[in-house]
Amino acid sequence: MASLDTMRADRNPQYRIHYSSKKAMISGLKESSANFRKAGYDRGHSMRFPYAPLARRFSLRITLMLRNGRQNVRNSHT
Repeated sequence: MASLDTMRADRNPQYRIHYSSKKAMISGLKESSANFRKAGYDRGHSMRFPYAPLARRFSLRITLMLRNGRQNVRNSHT
C-alpha cells in the first residue's frame, strides 16, 4: 500500500512531498519505482507523475529531496 503522500502526489504534482521517516521514504521510493517499471517509464524517475515531461523535469529534484530526507522541502519549488 502506497503511503498517503505518494498517492496524493500521484494526483497532484504540486503537492509537497515529504515523509515522516526514512523507512517510509525508502519503501515509498521502492514502490513508486516498481510502478514506473510497470507503466513503462524510465527507471530513473523516482515518483509517478501524470505525464512524462513533468516526471522528467522533477525526477532529479525529488530524488535529491528523498535522499536528503526533509531538508530542502521548503525551497524545492525554486
